[in-house]
Parts: sequence; structure tokens; C-alpha cells
Amino acid sequence: MQAVMETIFETSYLLGSLVIGIIVLLFLKKIKNKKPVIIFGIMILILTIGDSFHLIPRMYSLITDSFEENKAALGIGTLVTSITMTIYYVMFYHFIQINKQKQYPIYLTIIIYVLALARIIICALPQNDWAGDGNYLFGIIRNIPFLLLGAVIIALLIKEYFLNTHNKYFKYSFIFVILSFIFYTIVFIGVDMIPILGLMMLPKTVCYVVITVMGLKYSKSLILEETTLIQS
Repeated sequence: MQAVMETIFETSYLLGSLVIGIIVLLFLKKIKNKKPVIIFGIMILILTIGDSFHLIPRMYSLITDSFEENKAALGIGTLVTSITMTIYYVMFYHFIQINKQKQYPIYLTIIIYVLALARIIICALPQNDWAGDGNYLFGIIRNIPFLLLGAVIIALLIKEYFLNTHNKYFKYSFIFVILSFIFYTIVFIGVDMIPILGLMMLPKTVCYVVITVMGLKYSKSLILEETTLIQS
């Protein structure tokens, strides 16, 4: 039953996110302020393509009950997803900055890139044993800069969208980013000891779906705003 339900959910997520990402980029023809829409559309596609490297082998393993045989594919898929998720949040930072038409201090940009680079370098180290049984200690170490990166993004989302209430589309986005990191943290800390905690990746995915839909609604709102300005 889990295999069927999880496969349906993950397939729907991948196909739905891919379609939304393409739709957002197609909106570019009708929008003058293209930069934030380009970034968010690419964010969605990076998220979707990156997740597919992990989810497709996982779905296959669920259906065939062959996790052990597909250990290498699952591990490498997780490596790719780890890197693409890091890139996703770097782009999220630039989306916030461009969307707000606000130049952040250079030190903040440096912090974002140093954390992202540290995460990617640690993920690339052979000690992670991605194609084997994995390494619990390195699983903790590689996620420290990722959690710090997420904390910076959450702080910016609260400051720029929650405290400044003029943008309703991303007002509560920080909640879903926080939840996604909570679910993710539960998984990477506890899944080796309690495998069923891996199911926490499902609500984590739902959080990203909500953020993706926020981006879709925001992109549509730009079209309506510019159409209204032209008509007036």
C-alpha cells in the first residue's frame, strides 16, 4: 500500500512541479519585469529535476522491493538532490533581492555563497559514501551549513514579506520553509535509527509544493498588474 500511495504522490509532485515551472517561464512573454519570474521559474525546475534523481530510483525500489540492489542509485540521487537544493536556496536569496528591488550588503551575499559552497564541497567528499551505506557523521556535518543557509533565507522571508505586508503571495512563505527544514532535520538525524521517519519527506515535499504555487500566483499577479496599468 505504501509503495502505491507514495509512488502516486511523488509522480504527481514531479509532473505537477515540472508543469508549473514551465508555465511560470511561459508567463515571461506577458511580463515586463522578467527577472524575478525567470529566477523563480528556474528555481522550480531545479527543484523538480534535482528531486527526480532521488525520487525516481526510490519509486522503482518501492515498486520492486529492491532498495538494497538500488543502493548506489539512491545514494547518488540523494547527492544530486543535496546539491540542487543548495542551489535552490541560493536562487531564492537572489529572488528575494531582485523582487524587492533591494541591494543587500555584500557581506550577506558572501555568507550565502560561503555556506552554499561549504555544503557542496562537503557533499562531494568521498567520506559520505553515497554509493554505499552512507556515513551518519558526514550526514550531520554536511547539513550544518545547509541549515544555516536556510536560517538566513527564513530571516529574509520574515523581514521582507511577513513584516512588510504589501506582498500577500509570499507573506507566509517562511512558515513552509521552516516546516520543510524541520521535517528534513528529523529525517537526516533519525532515519538511520528509525527508518519510518523517512516518511517525513512527504510533508517536506508538500511544503515545497505550497511555495511553488505561491510563485505561480505571484507570476500571474504580475500579468494582471501590468495589464491593468496598460488599460488605465
